[in-house]
Amino acid sequence: MEQLQKRQTAYITGLKGLACVMVMVGHYLDIYGYASDFTPSIPLLDRLLRSSWSFLVNEQYWLYLFFIVSGYLVSASSICSVFSLLKKCFLRFLRLALPVLFSCGLIYLLSLTFGFHAGDTGSFFQCEWFQSCYLTSFSWLDVVKSPIETIVFRRPNFNPPYWVLRDMFLSSCLIYFIRLMSSRWIGEASAIVTTLLAAVLYQKHPVIAACLFGSLVWLLQGNCTFHNHRHCVSASLLLLSLLLFLLPSKILSLIFFAALLILIPELPCLDSLFSSRLFQFLGRISWGIYSFHWPVCCSIGALIFIKLSLYVRLPSAYILSLLLSAIVTVLISFLFYHSFEHLSGVLLWKINSALCAVTKKKG
Repeated sequence: MEQLQKRQTAYITGLKGLACVMVMVGHYLDIYGYASDFTPSIPLLDRLLRSSWSFLVNEQYWLYLFFIVSGYLVSASSICSVFSLLKKCFLRFLRLALPVLFSCGLIYLLSLTFGFHAGDTGSFFQCEWFQSCYLTSFSWLDVVKSPIETIVFRRPNFNPPYWVLRDMFLSSCLIYFIRLMSSRWIGEASAIVTTLLAAVLYQKHPVIAACLFGSLVWLLQGNCTFHNHRHCVSASLLLLSLLLFLLPSKILSLIFFAALLILIPELPCLDSLFSSRLFQFLGRISWGIYSFHWPVCCSIGALIFIKLSLYVRLPSAYILSLLLSAIVTVLISFLFYHSFEHLSGVLLWKINSALCAVTKKKG
């Protein structure tokens, strides 16, 4: 178990990259999917969005992979006291709050530089979902308030995809508490409690339930009995979810991604794929992809679409604008990773060191 806690395998980073890229793709395709009037239509997209395989480009589906990975990684923390629990929760809040602050600052600069033009696309096609985004202006005060507004009050004014962050923070605190109590529980009590909590919270708080599901995978991987039968268990879960994916239930995506998390290390081809340079790169910049894909689409992407629509057909303008939005998003995410995310990491390390020093003095 101790060795497992210290090992953050490369394929996990690759899965984070896959999840965030597919969330971006899903949001971009939703602009067309939710449009009440888009003429001329795009036959290939029509067939895809109406097929049984449309879930593969549904951002909600891929979000659950992101949640499961988050719960899995959080579970590796060792909690031995109430002070350690409080410290972990505080650092987890900062781990989310600092990137949110810096991200919202960049989004504000994006609005000042290029403006938001999603609402201006109404003269070309009708998509109320897209064209109602970013209709209000922001200030630097809004940037300063953004971490509290987003993580505490669940008001992600700067970036709608941030709606998940509050529940992800709460799930982390819950997992930390279970880790603290696990040292006092007998046998597999941690896995049982985690499963029961996920079942209870699933209907009203699916994000928290998904993170708990990731924690359950981590707990199971550390169990010797399960470890000896992991091939049968993961293969059965994959088969079950593939057979039942047509049912309208998020639990199937949880089962599938949990099984995937277990099975990848046992399949060299998949392990090599998600450990490849491409997926490692996407995984490292995954926060930026998740944070900036939508603001960039509503700003630079919408502006490019409007300009292109004057010279090319609507479908071509739509596809080209989304491709360029994705390229700009990856570029901004790369720069953000090597600047602000690095700065966040340094600040967190210093805060953690200061808290550890305080603990030693008290001891």
